[in-house]
Amino acid sequence: MLNYLGANEEAYGVHQDNVLRHRRVLGPNHPDTIASEYNMGPFTVAATRGRSKLPSRVAR
Repeated sequence: MLNYLGANEEAYGVHQDNVLRHRRVLGPNHPDTIASEYNMGPFTVAATRGRSKLPSRVAR
């Protein structure tokens, strides 16, 4: 929801924290962990392509 409100930097932090927690609690192969990592994809692509802004949406 933060992405849709334009709070992209805050959304990035929430997604990143979510991935780390899923990995720690559920393990790297759990479906919820994989889904969380998938949702980080647009942020990772933006960062590696040198974009100054984070994407406004996250894949579902």
